[in-house]
Amino acid sequence: MAGRKDFSNITAASLREKAAKLTLSQVHKDGHVCVEIRQDGKRYIFFCVLCHSPCYSDTALFDHLRGHIHRDRFATAKLTLLLPNPWPFNDGAFFFHEQESHSSSYKDSFLISNNTMSTVVDSNVNSGVGDCDLVIPGVLCNDQKSSVNVKLIGFGEIGARLLEKDPEDISRIWCAWLGKNDYENDEDVAFPLPKHDFGVVIFSYHYDLGREPVLGDFERLSASSKYLGDVNIVGKNKRMRKAYSDPEDISASMSERDGSLEDYQLLDGTSSELVSASRSTRRRIRKEMRERERLAAERTCDICYVKLLPGKDVACLLNMKTGRLACSSRNSSGAFHLFHSSCLLHWMLLCEFEKWTNKLPAEEIPPQTRSKTRTRRNAKQKDDIMRHEPKSISSVFCPECQGAGIHVEKDQLEKPSIGLSQMFNQKLKLKDGQRQWMKSPEILQKSSVGLKFPNQSEGRVQETVAGLKLIHFYRAREQNTQK
Repeated sequence: MAGRKDFSNITAASLREKAAKLTLSQVHKDGHVCVEIRQDGKRYIFFCVLCHSPCYSDTALFDHLRGHIHRDRFATAKLTLLLPNPWPFNDGAFFFHEQESHSSSYKDSFLISNNTMSTVVDSNVNSGVGDCDLVIPGVLCNDQKSSVNVKLIGFGEIGARLLEKDPEDISRIWCAWLGKNDYENDEDVAFPLPKHDFGVVIFSYHYDLGREPVLGDFERLSASSKYLGDVNIVGKNKRMRKAYSDPEDISASMSERDGSLEDYQLLDGTSSELVSASRSTRRRIRKEMRERERLAAERTCDICYVKLLPGKDVACLLNMKTGRLACSSRNSSGAFHLFHSSCLLHWMLLCEFEKWTNKLPAEEIPPQTRSKTRTRRNAKQKDDIMRHEPKSISSVFCPECQGAGIHVEKDQLEKPSIGLSQMFNQKLKLKDGQRQWMKSPEILQKSSVGLKFPNQSEGRVQETVAGLKLIHFYRAREQNTQK
């Protein structure tokens, strides 16, 4: 009998899931750790994080792994991402490694409850309340501002390949993962690099992270929907102004009447309509809640415009001088923007490249015909209005709100300085640099990510490699926040 019960619990979906896990295990043994299983509706599919390619069957997966696009990217990953000390992140966009304890404890630590949205928790490293390296104040958690404890997990070294003739010209810029213990015990670090003004805080993503709960209003509306006020329902040639969904309310209204047979017939005929109206209203509210939750689930990264996935690693900027998140200077509610951890790291490299080179091409100005009757002063004023030179990037900032986390007054928030068109061009430049890096990366001894830009000099030139700065990486630690 016990065997029959076990077989009765087996479904076609569970068999497909087990078969997909067996295939994934075999693919990982072959070295393709960039492949993972994702849920697409009610089915499970394979997804190559390195190529952003979904595969809906075993045959499609093996065909993709044998394709030239995956072979080229996998060859680059062996030189950059698959070294002995990989990046300990899994953001679903570029990084695909994670700590085993972090992945195994996700379901117990980061799942969203039905009643309340949990704050950022990382129980696999939670060894004590006081075991944290930094406390970040003024962070929006559970619809209120509080403090978040973060733990230092490692360092990243920003390096660049410079031209000897023109040190301001950079052909490649990268960030190599040093870890924490390896950097502290590294004997080669005789002269420590300067600390970067900004650090990276890693969170495990859920829908309401960094913003107010999107389902709060609908939950309150759903709780109060059992009392329908001022709903017009047509009965037998009569109209009732008020509808009650509970039988007790209906019986109370019956007792208030004079008890005539006509009134009882009226209530008997409309009671079913009252209940159906209540159910339809609740059904409509639940539909709106599902639609709102679906829109919340489609939150995308503002750098690569790819969807953020629950449970994956996302990141935000931390101002190391003020100890606040970069977005804190652009709003007073404590909200902050999130990006894929790899995308934010590439953005920091692009900002460092712009700071180092300090060369931004001016926009072309269309030729203007000068009228003889127009004075020289008016012409100069019009030229000044039409001439819009892009501003140079002098610091790292949030790519969505352009906040830097500086100290501001309550009524005086930080203002953005870069135009939308220039921001869009910078993001395109980032994608081009990332593609060129995948074609020709810098060969290092440690896992790295980077950008490659075209060389402005003609012919073969002498280049030197230099270390620039050191980035601190933190991970959110505690669920219990300090108020």
